[in-house]
Amino acid sequence: MNFSSTILVALLAIAATPAQPQQDVKGSSDHPLLPNRMPGYTISKYEKQDFRSHSFLTKPPQIIEGKYTAIRYHLEDPSQNPGKLTIRRFYENAIKSTGGQILPLDDS
Repeated sequence: MNFSSTILVALLAIAATPAQPQQDVKGSSDHPLLPNRMPGYTISKYEKQDFRSHSFLTKPPQIIEGKYTAIRYHLEDPSQNPGKLTIRRFYENAIKSTGGQILPLDDS
């Protein structure tokens, strides 16, 4: 086997290897109040602090202080994108099922 056919075989082997699903960022987890994430997503960014303030864009705007957790999810297969409205409804329903309340956003 010559050099060019060795490269071709190596490239074909790489192309034929199924993509491994990405794993969540080390040390991350879903929020305990929302333990069931949408299918096909992994955690790509995770930040947790014991105390912080955050400004919410609600009507009227609110600044809340306390424990802070930020979780960013990544869709593994973009062709399976459920759309913004489906994602929003998924989380609204999850919050309501735990007794939470949905506050109106300031869309201005």
